[in-house]
Amino acid sequence: MIPLPPDVPPGFAVHLRAVDPARNVARRYEIVATAGLFGEIIVQVDWGRIGTRGQSRRLSFPSEGEAGDYVRTLLRRRNTAHRRIGVAYREVTGSCPVRPGGRGRDSGLRRHIR
Repeated sequence: MIPLPPDVPPGFAVHLRAVDPARNVARRYEIVATAGLFGEIIVQVDWGRIGTRGQSRRLSFPSEGEAGDYVRTLLRRRNTAHRRIGVAYREVTGSCPVRPGGRGRDSGLRRHIR
């Protein structure tokens, strides 16, 4: 079970994987929080099949508490993955330092610039 944070300070990051070769499941789910220019908390969520570009969503919250509510909602959904897709998500890294580009140090993903 993935732990649910009480709030989400800047620098918070969690990287999850659900892998089962027998079921052809190879999913990733990443949440990274950074401080915005005007003091807001920006939460970026990236998800998709491991090795693909996947999808991304970035939302802004006025406080760490509100960002925490959103992140807890997302993680509760990930905690039920074993019922939906047959494989539980596992935390790969958590709360790693975030680089200026907003990506976690250990994300293992490479973005291609067009």
